Amino acid sequence: MYQLGLHHVMKPFRIRMTDELVKSYDLYDKMKIMDIDEQYIEQVDLTTFHSDDYVDCLANISTDPDI
Repeated sequence: MYQLGLHHVMKPFRIRMTDELVKSYDLYDKMKIMDIDEQYIEQVDLTTFHSDDYVDCLANISTDPDI
């Protein structure tokens, strides 16, 4: 199981970077919440765009700090 703690390089930096890009391009007003069926998400083959290892990491990730 993988753990992305508070100091993991991927979590805070990428979230902050994405947020800054959205703000810089004034995209907040153009964004809308999408309600996507969980069954559809389960059928999407993420390995088309990402490595098997990365997809496996995402499938097993935990936000529980005690793991």
